[in-house]
Amino acid sequence: MDLLTERLLLRPIRHSDAKTVERAIFEDPEVVKGLAHDGSDPEVREFHSRNWSGFGPDGDRAMWRECGIGLYVISDRSETLAPPSQFLGIAGVYLEEQHGKWGGELFYALASEFHGQRVMSEACAAVVERFRSIADAGSLYAVYWRLLNPASGKILDRLGFEPDGSQSLLDEYDAEIAAGIRRFELWRLANASASQQARIAGEAAIKLGHIESEGISSADENLAAILDAIADDERARALQPAVASALQRGRETPGLAMMRYHAPGST
Repeated sequence: MDLLTERLLLRPIRHSDAKTVERAIFEDPEVVKGLAHDGSDPEVREFHSRNWSGFGPDGDRAMWRECGIGLYVISDRSETLAPPSQFLGIAGVYLEEQHGKWGGELFYALASEFHGQRVMSEACAAVVERFRSIADAGSLYAVYWRLLNPASGKILDRLGFEPDGSQSLLDEYDAEIAAGIRRFELWRLANASASQQARIAGEAAIKLGHIESEGISSADENLAAILDAIADDERARALQPAVASALQRGRETPGLAMMRYHAPGST
């Protein structure tokens, strides 16, 4: 069940990995910002971690029973990045049978200390190769924040995924999740250091603009909420034009970028 690459070991995730996933992924705002989750609430962080840890062979997902694939924990077997026991991140798929073919979503998250070292390109290549080997493999899709996470688009392009337009937030998730993303971005901004607030305010504004385009919250509400989260009145006034511009960019570029991969012979 393990997958091996030049540097990495990918082993199936287990229920016992939940706390590690929570600490390395959901407690790090710089990781959660690339996802579509609320990392501001400890109970929600724990829920998401337990949910992901159930995407392994000791969970109840048909993809493991019938296909032998799911979500994997990444570690460094080469010991060039970290000790072999250290958690680097997760990568894998959530599959369902669709019209006689297995298809679904590729998703991944990497602990922030390992960003920029091509770990995820290497890990996801192994996952996609494993997916290709499944009898009746169909297609995979992946979504990412187009304006905020272009690195994901580059990873997916290297894996052979092709652009497939945009996906509405409310088609991919629901209004409760979208509200949670908004809550997280405001929490992240409120807890940022003064030196990081300008960057984070711009990132939060783009996401809130996306969410506003879905009919959740209004322009005035979002601008006021971001400026309130900054707290320092002078800094808030100085950042207001940039925040308003970023909100507009988010409104004008709604949804998530979608890319899709078709297994050979599936189309």
